[in-house]
Amino acid sequence: MDLKNDAQRKSRRFEVLLVNHEYQKAIDTQIRLTLDKARRRKAACRQTSLIWNICVTNLV
Repeated sequence: MDLKNDAQRKSRRFEVLLVNHEYQKAIDTQIRLTLDKARRRKAACRQTSLIWNICVTNLV
C-alpha cells in the first residue's frame, strides 16, 4: 500500500487501531470513566445546590 502523505498515513493508523480489540476496550473504558466522572460532578453540584437552598431558607 503506497501512502502518499501524512494525512493518509495517520488515517491508515487510525483504521488499524479501530480493529484492534485492546484499543477499542481502552477507548470504551475511557468513555465510561469520563461519563462516571461527569455524573458524580453533576450529583455533587445538585447536592451543593440543595444544601445552599436549605441554608438560605433557614436564614429567612
